[in-house]
Amino acid sequence: MILLIFFCFSSVKKLYAHEIISNFGRTGLLEIPTAYKVKDGTLTIGGSYVYPYLRGFINVGFFPGLEMGAVITDIRNIKLKGKYWEGYGDYKDKAFFIKYQLLPEMGKFPAIAIGWDDFHGTKLLDTKYLVVSKYIDY
Repeated sequence: MILLIFFCFSSVKKLYAHEIISNFGRTGLLEIPTAYKVKDGTLTIGGSYVYPYLRGFINVGFFPGLEMGAVITDIRNIKLKGKYWEGYGDYKDKAFFIKYQLLPEMGKFPAIAIGWDDFHGTKLLDTKYLVVSKYIDY
């Protein structure tokens, strides 16, 4: 199954030019980041719903290699308790993310990027990563 998904996404290279937005708002596949980034000057606003997470996000690509954004995640069925939280509804996680592409994909060499999700905010989903990505045409 994983191999099938890999080949499906590798065949859309010309259509999307590496810019597939994940359900977190950054470039990636579902919830997995890739080493690609959006083009400079690109602004993406969107959302996703995968139970129990309802997300709204904004993503911007500026400066060569840099991608930044913010995401608000409404976690369904988790209510906050206390007199200050009356009527607030479900728990909402607010986070910022940043990714820097160290090397773009060139010929036989893969793209390499580092990133940090939830570096500022509630830090509930704090993640640091190094990712290597390569499209393979067959």
